[in-house]
Amino acid sequence: MKLTCVFLAVMVIMAATGVVWTQPVAPPARRAVAPVARVAVCDVGTVLNQYDRRNDLVRLFGERRQAAKAEDDRRAEEIKQMEQTLRALKPGSAEYEAQSSKLNKLTVSREVWRQFQERQFVREHRLLMEQMYAQVIQAVSAVARQKGYDLVFHTENVEIASETTSELLTKMAQRKCLYHNPAIDLTNDVTKLLNRNYRQQNK
Repeated sequence: MKLTCVFLAVMVIMAATGVVWTQPVAPPARRAVAPVARVAVCDVGTVLNQYDRRNDLVRLFGERRQAAKAEDDRRAEEIKQMEQTLRALKPGSAEYEAQSSKLNKLTVSREVWRQFQERQFVREHRLLMEQMYAQVIQAVSAVARQKGYDLVFHTENVEIASETTSELLTKMAQRKCLYHNPAIDLTNDVTKLLNRNYRQQNK
């Protein structure tokens, strides 16, 4: 009886003083906070259109196209003259056959040359576009790192005005970025960096 009274007295004192027998509780684990990504946009089409290297290449390709056309015109005129010569000869004669064979060779040679030139233009244009696009991506990365952006989306200036509903729907589907704050647009900075690097390389 005395032990029971003593035990009860001890329990009352512990309760009054806030002392309780409990299992130690581990503090709640802190949840990892995901870093907030800073996002920007860039209009790659505008950058390429304002890239000085691209404009220089457009002029260069234009000059080469003109030179190729002049050469093609020369070959066409040579074939025309040969055709006139052939009409003045007697069909079946040795000279006629010789000139006819020469005309065939000139015609085939011109066609092969034209196809080769076109393939060259297409191949060189593709390679140069690949190079310029890679340079744009490098410039975007450099500007983004400098300004502290973690992610850059492509944006585009799509002219919505259309002649048909089908054309309008196509343009609507092309627009991926519906809105962005102008303050996060890197287009001008990327263009300036590209042109500055290009001018320095061509001094």
